[in-house]
Amino acid sequence: MSPALWMLGLVRRIALWTLAILAGVLVLWAFVHVGIREFGGRTDDADGITLTVLHWSGDGGQEEDAIVEESLARFVAAGQ
Repeated sequence: MSPALWMLGLVRRIALWTLAILAGVLVLWAFVHVGIREFGGRTDDADGITLTVLHWSGDGGQEEDAIVEESLARFVAAGQ
C-alpha cells in the first residue's frame, strides 16, 4: 500500500470517527436538555404546553406552507 493511500484511509477513518462522536454527543445533549427541562421543575410558559412545529416545505412552496398553517389553525381551534 502506498503512503498516499494509507494517509487517505487514515484521514477517512478520523473523519468518520469524529462525525460519529459528534453525533453521539449531540444525541446525548438532546436527552440531557429535555430531561432537565422536564424534570427540573422549570416552566417557561403559563399553560405548561408548548407546540413546536418543524416544517420542511421542500418543493411544495407556498401551497404546502398554507396547508401547514391551516392544519395548525384547526389544531388550535380544536384545543379551545
